[in-house]
Amino acid sequence: MRKRLAFAVFVAVVLPVSWQCQSRKPGSDQAYANNGKSPASPPSLIAACKVKQDGTAIECQWPERVPEGYFSRLFTAENTPNIALFFVGVGGIVIAVLTLGKLARQTKATEEAAESTLLNAKALINSERAWLMIEKIWPYSIDASVEAQISAGKPFFAIIEFKNYGNAPAWVTQSTAFLRLGNDEIFKNPLDYGNPPIYANQYPLSPRGTERNVLSIRVEWEGGGFGHPSDLRRMKEGGTYPLLYGFVKYRDPFPSTIRDRELGVWFCYRYDLERNGWVPWGPSGVNEST
Repeated sequence: MRKRLAFAVFVAVVLPVSWQCQSRKPGSDQAYANNGKSPASPPSLIAACKVKQDGTAIECQWPERVPEGYFSRLFTAENTPNIALFFVGVGGIVIAVLTLGKLARQTKATEEAAESTLLNAKALINSERAWLMIEKIWPYSIDASVEAQISAGKPFFAIIEFKNYGNAPAWVTQSTAFLRLGNDEIFKNPLDYGNPPIYANQYPLSPRGTERNVLSIRVEWEGGGFGHPSDLRRMKEGGTYPLLYGFVKYRDPFPSTIRDRELGVWFCYRYDLERNGWVPWGPSGVNEST
């Protein structure tokens, strides 16, 4: 492409100069002056004249001037450089358009290759990354042992167990959990998780199939009004229920720069009297794993 552009520029510059040099050579006017002659002028129109019979007048007939056509005047020697420049310009435009098209195709191919490489990298990371998921919540139901605990004046609490189901170790960077009385009004605004501390230098949770791959979080009841299992029924009648929610954020050995979101588990459960256990609750986003 560069050679074609250079050739087009060369023709556009050299052709007019060459024609001017050939059409008017140096010293041609001086040669006419030295010879005492002037350049030949173009032939003029010749009239046919004849003397009338009485000899008193001369009658002349002038030939009609036929105008030259547009193309005859266009393709003359004087217009040769302009015509050449026109075709050179058209050729340059065609070459430029072809070059831009080629560059666009190369750019698109490069972008597609980069996107394919990124997708392959993400697929590889997703297959080998750490995956924390909730294993179980204890106690799952309010049974006799829990009633005895409440009757003894001990605060009600729950334990959430997370397990690493991935192929890479996981380091917990931040976590929080709440066990409190709530209702559907709490979801009118985003859940308030507070400002939990960020952990550093935590022991990693091993990959699946190994030991030390379970994380347990103990959450104690906040506030009053939960002194006996029968209170659960009164809570339901009042439109309230025990609510357990929070999140666990973590990292793994893979870089976070190519991920769309940070790694974490967000959870929200309510205690269901009919099922006598914890069930996921709340709008989209409060129960997800990334």
